[in-house]
Amino acid sequence: MRITKKNIPTYFRTTLLLFCLLSWTLPLQAQTATNDKLVSGIVTHDGSPLSNVNIKVEGSSRGTKTDVNGKYDIKVRPGEVLNFTYVGYETVSILIEDVTSEL
Repeated sequence: MRITKKNIPTYFRTTLLLFCLLSWTLPLQAQTATNDKLVSGIVTHDGSPLSNVNIKVEGSSRGTKTDVNGKYDIKVRPGEVLNFTYVGYETVSILIEDVTSEL
């Protein structure tokens, strides 16, 4: 958009609107980010690590998988539920509390 004398009021209104929207959403993003906790651990069965275990935050699209050593890490918020799924095993659900960062 080219700025001319005729469209200066429109340009400033648009700029002010964008500034107000960004000013309002940035504190929300900062607050959300500070509540995130990095949860990590190792998934095992009978002492052996399990690779490719699916770990998903219930009700969201966030998730990860364990590596070849059964290790994983994922950012979660207290109150969220992690679902661990693996072919041939029952799903295990764990409620995240603000007590520990290692499961």
